[in-house]
Amino acid sequence: MERPSSGNFLTKTFRWHSRWLYLLIFIGLIVYVIVALIVQKKARISFPLCTEHRLWRTRMGIATAALLIGSIPASFLLAALGADGGWIALTAVMMALAGLVTLGLLGGSFSPVYIDNNLSKFKGAGGDFLALLPSVATLPH
Repeated sequence: MERPSSGNFLTKTFRWHSRWLYLLIFIGLIVYVIVALIVQKKARISFPLCTEHRLWRTRMGIATAALLIGSIPASFLLAALGADGGWIALTAVMMALAGLVTLGLLGGSFSPVYIDNNLSKFKGAGGDFLALLPSVATLPH
């Protein structure tokens, strides 16, 4: 893995809440969303990205937008070409689902497992990425 150049950082806000809140979905999705928005904890993190991974994120972002947004004009184009309504609907749904999958890939496997006011714990970082970060012993106290 190449080392990131200076200024080649990704800043992202991660959100986390206890898994127990998912039980509120059984009461109602709106109740869950409201409570989750109120109690969520946030951590804004900047981390280094090499050029290869920044380009991958850019390509995935373009693919996601093309699939999600493109499903609408593709439907109109298929209708103008006289395609069957079922095929049009299937194509639009499949493009939208593919867009959601690429959106999930774009989010990556680096995700929070716990956030509070003083500590953030994450999973999914590879060894090459972790080697770029300063050790705990070198961090200022």
